[in-house]
Amino acid sequence: MTKLFRWGSSRANRGQIEQLGPGDPLAIAGYLGSGDGFAEALGKFGSLYADQTEKDWQQLRRSRKAGTKSKALAKS
Repeated sequence: MTKLFRWGSSRANRGQIEQLGPGDPLAIAGYLGSGDGFAEALGKFGSLYADQTEKDWQQLRRSRKAGTKSKALAKS
């Protein structure tokens, strides 16, 4: 995930973000570049997000069985 943010930050700092039109596929493709960096970073982010979601779900299930609130629910 850090790689994704570093990559995006470096691209934005070069002022290219302003060139993007909403939904313009050519502008977006030009912004992303031709390498695999964005796709790899996005894939890794998705995998880490799914892992965390699974952990959260298991914690919620355990806390419901124990009759307690999970830490995430206690904050709300």
